[in-house]
Amino acid sequence: MINKAIRWISLVLIQVMLIGFPVHVSASGHANYGAGTRASDYETGKKIFFEQVVCSTCPYSDLNLNATEVAAIRPALETSGDLGQFMSLRDRRSVQYFISKRFNL
Repeated sequence: MINKAIRWISLVLIQVMLIGFPVHVSASGHANYGAGTRASDYETGKKIFFEQVVCSTCPYSDLNLNATEVAAIRPALETSGDLGQFMSLRDRRSVQYFISKRFNL
């Protein structure tokens, strides 16, 4: 009788754990395409800027990170620009937002 009760409780607990708890899966990086916040846009733009624009193997790896030089590459981040054509609209906007806040442009 006790073994049957323990088995039943175990099954109920397993069902509660599998069904009762909401599961939230979130990837790291810039996969948050919800409504977004300015803080997440800034962090997303920063990540993309350093991983796709000025990394050691990126087109602008030798760029001095100052307002003048960063302002000069902004056209490359537009839709038809060297970099912009390979980025989603969300990524381009996030990078532009990061640049505008970080370099006061």
